[in-house]
Amino acid sequence: MTIQHRGFDSSYIFRILSDFWDGYKERDQLATFWSGANAILDDAYIQNYQADFGKSLKTVPVYWRYMWSNLVFDIDQWEANTSTDPLVVGYSWRYPIDPNFVSAPTIQDGIDKPTLTSVQGTDHYVRPGWLYSNTKFTDVWARNLWVDEQTIQKNFGDPIDFTRDYSNVNYLYGTRGMWYVYWNGATVNDIQVGSKIIVDAPVSPSGTKVLRLTKNPDGSVTILLEAGNLELTVPPYLTPTVSAGQTVSAYQSLSDGVEVWDYINNPDWYLDVPGLHTMWKRWSVSQEDWCGWLDDRGFFDDGGFWDDLGSDQLTDYRIFQMIKYFVWVLKVDGSLIKDAQDAEAITHFADTLKPAYTDHVDVIESNIVQGLGIGHVLTCVLDRIVYDALCTPSSISADGVSTSTATASTDPIGRSLTWIISSDDDLGCVIDPVTGVITAGTITGTITVRATDDLVTASFAETDLTLT
Repeated sequence: MTIQHRGFDSSYIFRILSDFWDGYKERDQLATFWSGANAILDDAYIQNYQADFGKSLKTVPVYWRYMWSNLVFDIDQWEANTSTDPLVVGYSWRYPIDPNFVSAPTIQDGIDKPTLTSVQGTDHYVRPGWLYSNTKFTDVWARNLWVDEQTIQKNFGDPIDFTRDYSNVNYLYGTRGMWYVYWNGATVNDIQVGSKIIVDAPVSPSGTKVLRLTKNPDGSVTILLEAGNLELTVPPYLTPTVSAGQTVSAYQSLSDGVEVWDYINNPDWYLDVPGLHTMWKRWSVSQEDWCGWLDDRGFFDDGGFWDDLGSDQLTDYRIFQMIKYFVWVLKVDGSLIKDAQDAEAITHFADTLKPAYTDHVDVIESNIVQGLGIGHVLTCVLDRIVYDALCTPSSISADGVSTSTATASTDPIGRSLTWIISSDDDLGCVIDPVTGVITAGTITGTITVRATDDLVTASFAETDLTLT
């Protein structure tokens, strides 16, 4: 489908022109010509209007509007609709379109006295990459055509490295929030808010009042805000931090999921970082070399490792007692991380916003991310805390008395684990959650058992046990 921009109807011109034109034989053609020129001016005006409003983050349009666009379809590219999407199952045909094509509320087959008028939601429907319809269009018109030109990203997202593959009102709110964060600087709250925006955790886009919290069947919570009756969703793995009737400020966090610790709000931050806590205790007590967790950009070390800070272990310890005042922790719930790109965006944001005299540890509790080391910052990725689970023996009799012991390795050694049977059918078996001892049931088959780290619940390992 190609999009051409043309104009439409101004027959009112004959109410303005002199009586000389009353006897003109080609009145319809003249009206059509004039209306076309007038609509072209309308479209030019709306383009300039949007461009002017696009200069401000307060008024930038989410989607770009074109008036009286001619849509040309290739009849051979229409295909039978096989989609199971409940929104479009009732339409007979579909046509591949540009994914940035957002909406065409009305489509008609001519600029004068159309014989076909198709209304979006009734006669046709737009979904990303497809136009669904009960009619195979060929050469039609859209009075208003809405297109995602990614204006928000081009004008405001790219300069702060806050990008998306799409535009919508949530991205607009997020971009405004990120500019607010960069404008106000590196406070604990702003780092927390910016991080939440990056991973799509809910943040209030303006100062307003919380009207209602609604628990949904899937465990999520919908928060209704007074400003614009905006609804924001807290996913089931997060907990709302606001209540009905509460007044919230602009860009206030509405749920948990991201924490920022420094020496002011948590003097023992280095003891509360999962993994780092265990390593710190082991090194402090036995003077073992555990280093490599932090890199202070060369201010104190000669190779990026804490064991090189001083001439001996005691000197290393004393230097750390000084450096800990200038290090802060960004801790992100692993459920918010969809892929490695999210983790990289978080660490990049923290590195960009942080005060020059500080450094940070980014703790991401996720099974997705695989050991990211980004720039001078070591991302503490905790997906390998629990690994190599196995049952000994791996097969037992389904006699109701035989046992097998499940074990798993941890890094560091000695972490506390909880064992469960994670398969849908336990076959009558029972597992001790602490020791991992499995007592057989009386049904043959295979079960799966899981060991989960008690502190970092996103880290687990599984293994199978066969009953014969």
